[in-house]
Amino acid sequence: MTTTTPTASPSRILHDMSEREYHQTAGASASRLKSLLTKTPAHLRWELDNPPADTAAFRVGRLLHCMALTPDLVRANFMPAPDVDRRTKAGKELYEQALLDAGNRTLISTEEWDQCDNMAQAVRATGLLEKGQPEISLFSEINGVKSKARFDWWNEGQIIDVKTTATVGSPRDFQRTVWNFGYGLQAAWYTRMARACGMNPTGFTFIVVEKDEPHVTGVYDLDEAVIHLFDKKIDDLLVEYKASLADVPPAATWGRHTIKVPTWAMSALEDEV
Repeated sequence: MTTTTPTASPSRILHDMSEREYHQTAGASASRLKSLLTKTPAHLRWELDNPPADTAAFRVGRLLHCMALTPDLVRANFMPAPDVDRRTKAGKELYEQALLDAGNRTLISTEEWDQCDNMAQAVRATGLLEKGQPEISLFSEINGVKSKARFDWWNEGQIIDVKTTATVGSPRDFQRTVWNFGYGLQAAWYTRMARACGMNPTGFTFIVVEKDEPHVTGVYDLDEAVIHLFDKKIDDLLVEYKASLADVPPAATWGRHTIKVPTWAMSALEDEV
């Protein structure tokens, strides 16, 4: 049964909503707005009409979050796959039986299961998940647009988000990642959604864990200036989001522009002279 925190209509805060239900619910979200940072409404419209197929990376990400945030739900949603050679007849039969036994649960290879378990232990060892609430789903309207967000963790005003990285998760590297992958926009969107739902966000923290052993972690608090800068983009991005949903599909074009010499290229050319 889904638990709902009362808010001013039309906002809702749901504490027990499954990830699948959340993703099936329409609305502007951080991931959809991040897409518009580097793409056109036509790109987003295509993505909405053609959702990506499930991949090993998606499955591993879901398992890690479940292990780290809601460990009691792991066995109800995931199942380790048998370690067999699926090229053989016997291996195929054992794997097919495992698929039947899994039912609605996601089958995960033994190697990926162990990797996620080790990463989850590293995440929980930061101590930031000892208090608070996991996986809270928020729904509201912003600028007349149905909107949503899903926090990994909420603790007395602090929004916490777990990220994995295939490279080094040092402060310098992650600072670049925040800008290159729109993580600042995610923080700004979550902050605005929290306020729209009557919550009082006081900060945003990323727990970053490296995928490779020894699964080094980093805890990074986002400066308010970063959130403020990205919040300025939200209103314009919502206009583009609405354009992606229009009955008439958005034009698949970047328009016509003059390509000028970028600053970095000018510096390089001047150095050669």
